[in-house]
Amino acid sequence: MAALREIRHYQRATGLLMLPTPFRRLIREMVHEIEVDFRMQSMAADILQTAAEGFLVAVFTGMYIL
Repeated sequence: MAALREIRHYQRATGLLMLPTPFRRLIREMVHEIEVDFRMQSMAADILQTAAEGFLVAVFTGMYIL
């Protein structure tokens, strides 16, 4: 019962699913491997997170096949 309630909650939610700080840290680590001196606007990080979450939701719901 609790799992179904949680699923319904996240289906109605419009906000981001992942916390922004760890996601930005991950982006920073990945980019640092390619280029050491790199700066990113906060809006670009927000857009990357939105796109990544959209992709993951599509994969997990079966709408996108790898």
